[in-house]
Amino acid sequence: MSTLRLTKDFFDHVEWPSVNGTIDFDSGHTTDAKKTLLLVDDERTILNMMNEFCRESGYEVMMAVSGKEALDIYQNHKDDIDLVLLDMILPGMGGFEIFQQLQAIDPKVNVVISTGFCFDGEIKEMMQKGCKGCLYKPYGFEEFLSKIESVMAS
Repeated sequence: MSTLRLTKDFFDHVEWPSVNGTIDFDSGHTTDAKKTLLLVDDERTILNMMNEFCRESGYEVMMAVSGKEALDIYQNHKDDIDLVLLDMILPGMGGFEIFQQLQAIDPKVNVVISTGFCFDGEIKEMMQKGCKGCLYKPYGFEEFLSKIESVMAS
């Protein structure tokens, strides 16, 4: 099986066409029941691509590009959101602070960290405080699906 791995460097060096369009993914996966993900990342290209992939895989998706936006969305839709995929580096506030505030809203929030940097101390502390997992960029779509499915199944 092939895995598509995209790094930040890839997006920095791609010339994107100036036409509006969609990205088609065939993950070969669909969920049995509609689950909702909140994707939080300030890289809009990655966020939009993950949105398309998740929707093609059968998930409902909400998106945020900042910690404040993520907290507002979660506060208003916490009963609908099954999992938050949270980037560690965001403008305004970092992933650890956002995680703490999400837990203040809902102590049982399912959070998976997504990071391209080494934050071993912070991530270890977050895991001890209830974070459900970590994905280190670059990761493939199958790895992503496997992680979120295992978190939501537990």
